Amino acid sequence: MGSKHTPNYKAVDFIINTLANQCKNIDFIIAGDCCTPFMNVKKPNVKLMGRVDNEKKYKLFAEADVAINPMFSGGGTNLKTLEFLSAGIPLLSTGTGVRGLGLHDGKNYFKVEKHNFASRLQDIVKDHNGMKRVSLDGKRYIEKNFSWRQIVTNMKVELEKLSKVKPKTLLILNHSRLSTELAGKRERIKELYGRLSESYNIILLCLNDSDLLDINQLNNQFVELCFPSSMKQLINYKNENNQINNINSIFRNNQVLLQGIYKKIYSLADGIILMDSLMVPFLKIKEKRPIIYDSFPSKPKQKFSLEGEVSLYKKTLYSISDLIVINREKDKDYLKYYDKELKKNVLKLSNAVNVYKDDLAREEIKEVKKMFQGKHVILFIGDENHYNALALQYISKQLAPLLKNCYFIVIGSVCKILNEIVPPNMLFFESVKEPYKYIVAKIADIAINPVLNHSDYNSNILEYFSLKIPIITTPEGCFEFEIVHEQHALISI
Repeated sequence: MGSKHTPNYKAVDFIINTLANQCKNIDFIIAGDCCTPFMNVKKPNVKLMGRVDNEKKYKLFAEADVAINPMFSGGGTNLKTLEFLSAGIPLLSTGTGVRGLGLHDGKNYFKVEKHNFASRLQDIVKDHNGMKRVSLDGKRYIEKNFSWRQIVTNMKVELEKLSKVKPKTLLILNHSRLSTELAGKRERIKELYGRLSESYNIILLCLNDSDLLDINQLNNQFVELCFPSSMKQLINYKNENNQINNINSIFRNNQVLLQGIYKKIYSLADGIILMDSLMVPFLKIKEKRPIIYDSFPSKPKQKFSLEGEVSLYKKTLYSISDLIVINREKDKDYLKYYDKELKKNVLKLSNAVNVYKDDLAREEIKEVKKMFQGKHVILFIGDENHYNALALQYISKQLAPLLKNCYFIVIGSVCKILNEIVPPNMLFFESVKEPYKYIVAKIADIAINPVLNHSDYNSNILEYFSLKIPIITTPEGCFEFEIVHEQHALISI
């Protein structure tokens, strides 16, 4: 799995032209934009998925026996490594693929090299006990050190330290709007500051590609304000004295309204977070507020550049920041260019992943479970098709009226089909996204699959297995899978 990135392309090429040839008994599933140059490749044990949404990604994780990460170059934290491990998938990776994460070979993952990748893969897939042990240790390690929940907690502690009064509103300055930002940084803003918006009002100010002020409400307490692109050119130029433009020079006479809006926003902020050094001109330094520089890069080539405007902005930013947030321990070496003795307050906030499974979601699941007052919960998941519609009618007309002391939860687009009055012990969730779908599904005591006709493909059963919920199914509901009665599920005739 990977994005549009040269090292990822090389990894895909290695999988297709080396591993797939040497491991013909193993099926390789590749997902992400890294597939794009290879979509015409046809091999019996290689499946190129292209870009997938979160729901499909979680399904792939649930179905995978092992994850591989044949990275031979690149820098920064490897997000896919965090995702694989947080999903509880045993991982084979080169040292480059787990750089900066503090993982241990044979404990949290299996270390392999280019020359022995295929042979090690063949050996490891046969060692089921070893894969289970390593996957559990890897998952625990990620949950403890790289979950967004822990990262957000660390950030909140530092925010409280910087402010004399408890902060209520934070202003984030970022050069690009969220929808056009690079994937890694976009994910960081959405996860870190999106979660912080549960405790603070968050205003994300950026520059767009139009001549209009654009407002995008990301959630109830997180809004993105995109100012006109005409200001992009203004912030990239120094004045006659070779100094950075100040805020008054950015807003010209014909932009009085925008200037008024900006001043009002700035006055509301209890703290300023800069995600891009090019936004330094937007700071009103004389109006003292805590300034945090989150140095997560916008563009890899621009990071820690020591030339031109970027260097000048960074030098100013390092001198005025109350806290500098770095992504890796190695980033401290770059800070020494501006602050040799590292006197500044520095906080390391690594990349992180969402960990929804098992321990981390357990408390949320308990809280939801209380709402059912000790009654059993039965789950049915299905998309909108004829076979699921018949199954839902069977639940509504026969099972739910018969089992009045149980609740039936129905998840998926199959909910659209049922227009008649339903029993009061049925609850419908037509459209629910992760992680909420996972939490709602996990409160169930048992999953059912009362499909009464053979369909070409029935994904319901796979979802239940991925959720690790006991299953009762008809033979028709699992006919395309090698399921053994009373071993994998209860098959009811």
